[in-house]
Amino acid sequence: MGALMSAEWSVYVDESGNDGMDLGQEGVSDYYILAAVAVRSSDLPRTEQSFGRTKESYFQQAPEMKSQYVGNDGRRLEITASLAQASFELHAYAIDKRRLRGNGLAYPKSFAKYFLQDLISELLRRYESPVVRCDRMKGPEFEEEMTRFIYRRHPRYLLRQWTFDFVDSRASVCIQAADLIAGTVHRCCQRFPAAPEQDQLLQLLGKHLARGAYRSFPGSTRDPPGGVLDDRMQRHDPQLEMKALSDAEAYVQRTRTTEPAEAVLAECVAELLKHNALHTSGSWVPTRHLAALCEEVLEEEVSPRKVRSFIGRL
Repeated sequence: MGALMSAEWSVYVDESGNDGMDLGQEGVSDYYILAAVAVRSSDLPRTEQSFGRTKESYFQQAPEMKSQYVGNDGRRLEITASLAQASFELHAYAIDKRRLRGNGLAYPKSFAKYFLQDLISELLRRYESPVVRCDRMKGPEFEEEMTRFIYRRHPRYLLRQWTFDFVDSRASVCIQAADLIAGTVHRCCQRFPAAPEQDQLLQLLGKHLARGAYRSFPGSTRDPPGGVLDDRMQRHDPQLEMKALSDAEAYVQRTRTTEPAEAVLAECVAELLKHNALHTSGSWVPTRHLAALCEEVLEEEVSPRKVRSFIGRL
């Protein structure tokens, strides 16, 4: 009985960005990121030691490892490479607040509750009886309310004695690692200015990404803007590889007088390909990623099927 109830995985959760929806206000981020670092119990001592070495090497003067203490992107790449030496699985949620609709998420508590609970649901589908620890957020009242809410949604029973708790990140080097990773995903989502080391950062994180464990909102599972997070999720389109670069610019010239949406889509494809934004270390990103980028331009849904059909006409 004890073996069935033992926790085989420990999961550490932290956030980057803030939950404010007044995007015109100074200090309010466009993106909100949740990152979960999952460590198998048998690997936990070695993983904590590895994260500890990262802390000793790069955060000697700081009270803890935090993304806000990283500094420039070159140093972030060094730190991420150090973190990536440890054994863990990564789950990441990227919420683009600019594209969220509806008033329900305008309230900070509702916003945090919705997305944290959704992440917990994903973790419980993957791990049978995990120990989940989240960095403190919004004060004791919110934490107590959130803990009750999560246990009501995901009750514990005899053969599923999972646990959830908020802990001080200063007491957990693994939560500190989750903070750094969340901050790195956040940095890779930013385009102005984009991180020159973005592709390398995403490749390092992609090696640890659990299958299907990157999600963006609104929309389905997608890669973050500007890069591919998980090489294993790629499904290359030969049409993109063989035709897009050579024909995209010419196609834009031929379609400048067509209806606005078609012209914008053509221009979007051409610009992305012309600047090689869809090419990462010799691999072509999935069409669904191209569709996601086109959606940002058109501000309407663009299916991967539509994009494939469109590229087929190049």
